[in-house]
Amino acid sequence: MKKLLLLLSFYALIHLGAVAQLQEEINNFIGYNSDKIIQLVDAIPEDKLSWMPDEGVRSFSEVFAHIAAANYMFMSSLGGTIPTGVNPQTLEKDLKTRVDIKLALQTSFGLLAKSINNVADEDLAVNVTMPWGTEMSRIGVLLLAQGHSNEHLGQLIAYARTNKITPPWSGGE
Repeated sequence: MKKLLLLLSFYALIHLGAVAQLQEEINNFIGYNSDKIIQLVDAIPEDKLSWMPDEGVRSFSEVFAHIAAANYMFMSSLGGTIPTGVNPQTLEKDLKTRVDIKLALQTSFGLLAKSINNVADEDLAVNVTMPWGTEMSRIGVLLLAQGHSNEHLGQLIAYARTNKITPPWSGGE
């Protein structure tokens, strides 16, 4: 029922002309998160990238790589093309250095933004099948991508604070 109401709301917005800004707004929110995530990549000491809060939980580097891998998945679901040589399925194990992690994040966030901008308003309600088999509208993909970046930014802030690392944007607080 919630899904139906959400789709009907967005459908109404499309016909009122208000959704022309949806892609831009989603990109603004994701861009805000990506800026903070990349600042955290720079703030984490290289020797802490393998730190994990507990056995079987993703490390810093694995969370960063997971974000990049998911960005590639989201953008491919929106019609973008994953770059040659990039395997989202193995990024969590492949990316270990700050340089590689930062490049993967910058590339994946850039390609995701481009893919979001390329979704035409009339295609927002069109369903796509996600890599894990779930079908959702492109609006759903946009919202999932934004929520995913929020979720993992929060996780990375908690990891940083646990390790006495102050997020650079927080002014030392």
